Amino acid sequence: MNSPSTSNPAFPPEARPMFPGSPYSPVHSPARRAGYAAIGMLLATLVNLGNGIVLANIPVFAGARSDYLVAVSLLPGVYIACNASANLMLVKGRAQFGIPKVTSLLLLAYASCALLLAVAPDSRLFAILLCASGGFAAAA
Repeated sequence: MNSPSTSNPAFPPEARPMFPGSPYSPVHSPARRAGYAAIGMLLATLVNLGNGIVLANIPVFAGARSDYLVAVSLLPGVYIACNASANLMLVKGRAQFGIPKVTSLLLLAYASCALLLAVAPDSRLFAILLCASGGFAAAA
């Protein structure tokens, strides 16, 4: 059996990648392309919904936690910093362990942090961990 790196699927010349290492681009019907675009827009909306809710409610979170607005404003920064750095750090993990394993592990970590924050909602550490793990999970 051929390994994925040595197999060469038979694609027509117009579907082959333009540069070595880039993905193949098979020809799809217009209906399938529209379906992919709709699913992509839906996923983009859902992925950013959690961070948008946090950004919109920062004053509410600061008031409910009796915290300074500046301290609560760091939570979206933690999310974005972890998301940006995770894209660079996860390249080796995805290649070594596979995308499904890495994604499952990061989603499990995110769910664990969410449960920890549900148990102790006043914990700043758990709020920071949840934003950080959310950034990593969004990058997966």
